[in-house]
Amino acid sequence: MVGSQTWSANVRASNCGKTTFDGGPVSNSFNADCRSSRRSNSGDFFSWCAVTRFADQLCPSPWRVPTSGDFTILVESLGGSSHITIHNRLGKQRGALGNGNANSSGVSRRGQAAFYWSQSELDAGHGFNFYADENEIVNPQSVQPKSLGLILRCVRDN
Repeated sequence: MVGSQTWSANVRASNCGKTTFDGGPVSNSFNADCRSSRRSNSGDFFSWCAVTRFADQLCPSPWRVPTSGDFTILVESLGGSSHITIHNRLGKQRGALGNGNANSSGVSRRGQAAFYWSQSELDAGHGFNFYADENEIVNPQSVQPKSLGLILRCVRDN
């Protein structure tokens, strides 16, 4: 629980390591897929499209996929502009930092940065996400291509 919200652990999907949600093979583009992170506590990587298309399955009520505004609330609840404080507090939560992201070449930045999808869209090719890295940079309004695979956490209001 952080401030007025409760955040879930990283989301894992029972069929993520086997097939896409559509039942076909996992593609490298992540346009409708998820991919197992192969780490027990780090959650699975999902495309933005999979997160928004299957939001009710990934985050069943009363949970929901966070908005970019939810990430702003999270940062403000953890101390606002103090990136070091936020980074240290998030780093103590299980699996909070170091997931990296997945792309057509595999997983990048594992152990260096964490990326979490929101349901908020910038444009047809990009979605908002929460970003934190090893250099104590925290950005609750980061933007990534929808083709990347990022981790998901669900949120609910207290």
